[in-house]
Amino acid sequence: MLVRDVDTQHLEDVGKILDRLRPPSSARLYGTLISGRSSFLNGNTICGQKADARWILAVSEKDELSLAFFSGSREPNLDYKVVNVGDYLCGTFAYVAPGNADKAR
Repeated sequence: MLVRDVDTQHLEDVGKILDRLRPPSSARLYGTLISGRSSFLNGNTICGQKADARWILAVSEKDELSLAFFSGSREPNLDYKVVNVGDYLCGTFAYVAPGNADKAR
């Protein structure tokens, strides 16, 4: 479920959270509920077995999709300095269209 579009003033922090070379032109925050008991085929989880993923930060530009998953019941603070020392960022993922990996980021 879409929670909000990320304010322009936070896009630089979003770029840092997602380990991008430049800030994105836009980003969205979604609410979700992915149980910590849910796992991928190899047994990995999004936020560990004891934490649910509750928030997804998403950037979609050209041929790339970047995602950050957060746990915690409250909307995550997207200030990079807060995220960098917090324990609620579960992981970041980047998906690039085949043949475009050298152009991404």
